[in-house]
Amino acid sequence: MTEEIKRSTVVDFIWGTLPGDQMLLIADLIENNSELTQIYKEEKERIRIQHYVDKELSQYETELFEEELKTNKKLVSEVNLHKDIDEYFSLKGTLDEIHQNLFGKRSILLYARRYKNWIAAASVVLFLALGSSFFIKSYYSDSLENRLFKTYYSPFNDYTDMYIINSNSFCVARQKYLDGEYKNALFLLKEQPSFLTIETERDFFIALSLIEMGQYKGAIEYFEQTLNKKEEFEYIPQIKWYMGLCYLKTKNQDKAINIFQSIVDNSEYNYKKAKRILEKLES
Repeated sequence: MTEEIKRSTVVDFIWGTLPGDQMLLIADLIENNSELTQIYKEEKERIRIQHYVDKELSQYETELFEEELKTNKKLVSEVNLHKDIDEYFSLKGTLDEIHQNLFGKRSILLYARRYKNWIAAASVVLFLALGSSFFIKSYYSDSLENRLFKTYYSPFNDYTDMYIINSNSFCVARQKYLDGEYKNALFLLKEQPSFLTIETERDFFIALSLIEMGQYKGAIEYFEQTLNKKEEFEYIPQIKWYMGLCYLKTKNQDKAINIFQSIVDNSEYNYKKAKRILEKLES
């Protein structure tokens, strides 16, 4: 296994995007392998820096981070690098205009005069990006939607029993999901007859399990099916949140924006996170 593959696996472990059995395996390897332990620490720190740059740390975490900045020159350099990378990719619209001017009717001379400062700045930042760590390169080679999904997705675990009438087999299936046994949960949930349990609750957990299996379109179908029934269901706000994340993963940005805007407007489940996602999508 090359270091790059090791590093990419550790990054996926930190984001929590590996299957449950692999998460346990990688956790054990990190604990017992000094090389992987070092990679884990490096990537964890880079994610912390990116969260600071994106203003996604808590107030307390931000204060601690800024105290550390006062005495850690290396950390200052890393923060500046992350900011430079962010700035470079935020110039996409401007660089698209440059491309049009270069290959359009305007003269190359006019293009060079007008954009010489932008070209110089972009060249420097691009050089830094190409020479940066694996994490920076992999972070920005990914789409914005995928990066947002990785940042804000976590399995559903805020659950309390809603209904007294449930089959024992459904309770087992639901617990399999909550315990991270997603394949088993999905199998057991799909085996549940509707007359033995609450169908909307069953479909909710089927959709959540499908997300863990990487079947985002299938999850959306179950979520939309539940919402279209217009039944009273305590976890409708959670459905909207996870459906919005699935829209991100399937690159349906318009629907993602609409559903996250609805969450923000109604101060629903994870509305602060939804607001940060909207800021990223609309910037």
